[in-house]
Amino acid sequence: ILGGVVAHLADLLVFEDALMSSNWPSELSAAMLHAAVMLSTQRFQRHAFTSRIDHLCGAREEKVVQLSERILMLAVGARCADVIIEGSGVTAEDSDLAERSDEEL
Repeated sequence: ILGGVVAHLADLLVFEDALMSSNWPSELSAAMLHAAVMLSTQRFQRHAFTSRIDHLCGAREEKVVQLSERILMLAVGARCADVIIEGSGVTAEDSDLAERSDEEL
């Protein structure tokens, strides 16, 4: 299922010239996978493998999260994306705080 969701998101990005030209392919790939996980789980939460994606593609976690939010909004619209994103209370701005909290434990 996840592969199909990622393929659909990749198809959407083909028509987004500004987004495609202003980001590295590795960042977009990481963001597509992150957005696909959000769509599949209907929750915006940190998973072990999604928190490692930013390291593998050489992007900051905030950048990947912001891109995945934009991709999610393209896929399902702003209102549905907000429900998924705000459902868990974690946003790109909160990702650093959550990471620091994890490190303190």
